[in-house]
Amino acid sequence: MLTRILLLVALLAAPLAAVAAPVEIEDALGRTIRLEGPANRLAMTNHYEDMFAVAGSSGIGKLAGFSKKRWFEWRNSKWQAYEKVAPSITTIPDIGMIWDDSFSVEKVASLNPDLIVLPKEEFLAMTTQVEQLEGLGIQVMVVDFMAQTPAGHRASLLALGQALGETARADELLRLYESSVARIDERLAKTGDDRPKMYFEIGNKGPKEYSLTWNTALWGPIMRAAGANNIATGKVEAWGNLNPEYVIASAPDVIFLAGSYWPQESDQVRMGFGIDRTETSRQIAGYATRPGWASLPAVKNGRMYALYHELAFGVFSFAAMEFIAKALYPDFFADVDPEGALRDYYAKYLPVAAEGSFMVGPVGR
Repeated sequence: MLTRILLLVALLAAPLAAVAAPVEIEDALGRTIRLEGPANRLAMTNHYEDMFAVAGSSGIGKLAGFSKKRWFEWRNSKWQAYEKVAPSITTIPDIGMIWDDSFSVEKVASLNPDLIVLPKEEFLAMTTQVEQLEGLGIQVMVVDFMAQTPAGHRASLLALGQALGETARADELLRLYESSVARIDERLAKTGDDRPKMYFEIGNKGPKEYSLTWNTALWGPIMRAAGANNIATGKVEAWGNLNPEYVIASAPDVIFLAGSYWPQESDQVRMGFGIDRTETSRQIAGYATRPGWASLPAVKNGRMYALYHELAFGVFSFAAMEFIAKALYPDFFADVDPEGALRDYYAKYLPVAAEGSFMVGPVGR
């Protein structure tokens, strides 16, 4: 009888021990993070959808605190889409953000998270806050999606998969991303060395004022991976503004604008969830009226496009990369459906549908 009791105790205890097994993670900076088990309460300042995609249906419930401004104000159309299917997001505590000096270590600590996940750029800017968090026993894990490199995506997805106990799902997402990159590379190898000149600008200020472009961060690496000759190369570092005269003198073959939903702006390039594509097309066309732009090859040949700005911030960047590659080399990517890939990604991995304006163009034909 005693033997049977001991055997029963062992059988009951085994699954509990497996669930509570320590987790050792290598983050995107090669740092080692140790957790007592898979994380169920995460504080995050960005990349919420990447976490949701890895975590699956339980993802939103694992978000214990977040930088609300980045989502609610900067990507309001996306916020509205999520609020419809997951009203609980309105009750998630706001931990602030480093970029406007509102980040609160005390608020994070009060949430008792298993882990806080920071983008590389924020981690490097938060030396004091990271020391304080770690001093309180809060584990800090770094992801690096914004560099838009295969290595950064791989390290970040694998780290999230380990942290959440969803390694198989993370591996699946990684295969999806890497297969898209490999297909683009394979086809670009057939196009020759002549790369179309491309100009990319965020459309948050409207046609009357030139805004930011990118070189080594965000859209910059995506453009290069898609086979573009970025006219900002050597003119700005990570990002910055180009002189309007230089843009015109460069005579770009293709022009891209990044759109979103900034409620305070009136003539921005509006894109995102619930936005009508015809509205986006009309706003793209407004840029063609800038002084000197009528003579640009991109405008004369009807090769102006727009992409939802949020697509540069996570795993789904592969769809944006495909869209740019197809715009640059339509003959080599005729059978590629970037918008379909984005819709499929949302349908399979996220709780909202990709319905709205995300990839628009060409405009002007």
